[in-house]
Amino acid sequence: MTPSLLASPLAAFAISTPMRVAALMPGESAQALLQVSITWACVRPGHRFAFAALTRQVAALLAEGQPGLVCHSVRREVFGRQAWTLTAWRHAEDRDRFAAHPVHAHAMAASRQLLSAVRTRRLALRRDELPLSWAGALALLDG
Repeated sequence: MTPSLLASPLAAFAISTPMRVAALMPGESAQALLQVSITWACVRPGHRFAFAALTRQVAALLAEGQPGLVCHSVRREVFGRQAWTLTAWRHAEDRDRFAAHPVHAHAMAASRQLLSAVRTRRLALRRDELPLSWAGALALLDG
């Protein structure tokens, strides 16, 4: 079992991108269930910069806007080796399409050599529960 993701003293020294929630689409309910993915990764010593380069590529792809993407955020320790991502999607098919995108697929394949541990949790949350705080997201990942 992975120790609590909140237990690392360096986790307090983390930075993240803003978690901006997209506007409701016409006919979309604030109570609609979204497909949320939260991921934690621990980078092997000496591989932080290589992993950061891959993360930037995926973050840039998300920032361009992807079909069905409602919000996203990337978080990492300033001095440590931990990193987190959160994405929320209107439909599982949107999430899965993004996961298969060549940029994301390449980053996932290349990361296998760079990471010592990874943990992902997929869950459904109501749209009006977003944006999550990172403390809330980490509690969901830990739970």
